[in-house]
Amino acid sequence: MEPILNQRDSGKRLLYIDFLNIAACFGVVAMHCTGKVFVFDASKEWFFSMLLQAVFHFSIPVFFMISGATLMNYREKYSTKEFLKRRFLRAGVPFLLWSGVMLIYKIAIGELQAPIGPRSFLNLFLNNEIQTIYWFFYAIFGIYAAMPLLSLLARNDHRKAVEWYLLLFFLFRAVVPLLRLAGIRITGYFEIPGIAGYFGYVLMGWYLSTVSLKKHMRLLLYACGIFSAGLMFFGTYYLSARAGTTDSLLMDYTSVCTMLLACAVFVFAKHLEFKESWAGILRLFSAASLGIYLLQMIPINEIYRHAPEACSIPFMIGETLCVYGGCFAVVAVIQKIPGIRKIFP
Repeated sequence: MEPILNQRDSGKRLLYIDFLNIAACFGVVAMHCTGKVFVFDASKEWFFSMLLQAVFHFSIPVFFMISGATLMNYREKYSTKEFLKRRFLRAGVPFLLWSGVMLIYKIAIGELQAPIGPRSFLNLFLNNEIQTIYWFFYAIFGIYAAMPLLSLLARNDHRKAVEWYLLLFFLFRAVVPLLRLAGIRITGYFEIPGIAGYFGYVLMGWYLSTVSLKKHMRLLLYACGIFSAGLMFFGTYYLSARAGTTDSLLMDYTSVCTMLLACAVFVFAKHLEFKESWAGILRLFSAASLGIYLLQMIPINEIYRHAPEACSIPFMIGETLCVYGGCFAVVAVIQKIPGIRKIFP
């Protein structure tokens, strides 16, 4: 593997990041539209839900990896003060606003009781009890806060240290949990500082964006990614059938299956050839991804409120396409309206 010393000379890099952003956003919607997977019954609908989960489980890790690929070297572009300001305006303001919107929405439909005071509101907000899929923001904001320190690793002379960290991340977050399958319990007293959480994916995104893998290494990684998706599908079925309920060990966002799949998808996208004529449409859809993520649970909630038993395969496909397409249309229109466009920056 050879480091890429100049990653600023190509619009292709930005296009593959846009492509990954779109794919990850669509994947998240697809996973939220196939919640049937968490009610194990070995029906054809469960198998279809599990198939989509296995195919799109790279999505959340890839979001973290995109952050690493685009933000770890922020010092080359602007100051830490400017970095934190940009992150707050780009992600913090929409998150705060849409947490409020979702709180009002859930109170209106009876899913939450109105907070009776500032303390109850803070408990809801600080414990992610308003909209559970917003857990991602809590994780990424912690990474943003630590980025002024973590970004110091984004140098070629620290590459060996990064590789050592990624090895530890893979071993202790992806491999060690598999010992459960052999009946081995891992004590909670043995911890590697800094390995918990999702920073490993952030560092992995920066690393993969700055190294050039030889073709045979890429092909091996793609094979591992395909095998991992298959292992997640069949392995989850086997474990779930044995337990009588959905076993999510292999579906964890840091499982060995998810980690290898996410790396394979990231590297595959990086080596795609994009035509310049695609740039506009890719950036248009990519720019809507944050808004789609924030908005998606309102239509998904409404669909299940009015059709709670509908979980056929055509329904899940249609729901995924309609939710993604409808949210994209709303976000794209609002982004063009002066005065309110900042709710979907």
